[in-house]
Amino acid sequence: MTIPELGALLQGLAPAIRDYVHTTIKSHSDRLSALETQDLIPGRDGERGPAGEPGRPGKDGADGVGFDDLQFSYDGERTITFRFTKGARVVDKTFTMPMLIYRGVYDAERTYESGDQVTCAGSTWVAKARTTQRPDDDGPGARDWTLCSKRGPVGQRGPKGDPGTTGKDGASGRDLTQMDTTGRKW
Repeated sequence: MTIPELGALLQGLAPAIRDYVHTTIKSHSDRLSALETQDLIPGRDGERGPAGEPGRPGKDGADGVGFDDLQFSYDGERTITFRFTKGARVVDKTFTMPMLIYRGVYDAERTYESGDQVTCAGSTWVAKARTTQRPDDDGPGARDWTLCSKRGPVGQRGPKGDPGTTGKDGASGRDLTQMDTTGRKW
C-alpha cells in the first residue's frame, strides 16, 4: 500500500474513529461521575510480582521461495500458470487473460468461450459468454454475442469491359547455357 493510499484510508476511517472515541469517553465519564457521588473508600494497590527471566531465542524460519523454485506455462491462448515448488509442496496460480481470439467462420458444432471472435453471414461477432448459439441480431444468440463489424451492402457490378486485343510477340530469347560471364558465345 502506498503512502497516498494509506492517507486516503485513514481519512475515510477518521469519522468512525472520532465517533467511537467520543462515545467511549462519554460512557466512561458517565460511570466515573456516578462513582464519585458515592462514598467509596479507595482500595490499596497490589504488590508487584517478581520479574520473569528472558525467554529462549526462537528457531530460524524456513527459507522462502526463490526464482529457481518458479516455473510458468502458457497454453497458447488465454491462460498462464505460475508453479511455485518448495520440496514436496507445490502451489499453482492460474491467470486467465481477457483477450480476443479469432476462431474463423462460425461452426455450430463448436463451443465458444467469452472473447472468441467469429465471422457469421459476412459480419464479425465477439462472444460475451460461453455459448454454442449462432450469432444473430434478435434471436437466441443475441444475448451471447456482440456485433463487432457488420457486413455492408453488395455494390453495383461494374460495366463489362472489352477483353482487349492480343499484344505482339516478344523478341526471341538467348540460350544462356552457351555464354560466358561477359555475355559472349562460347
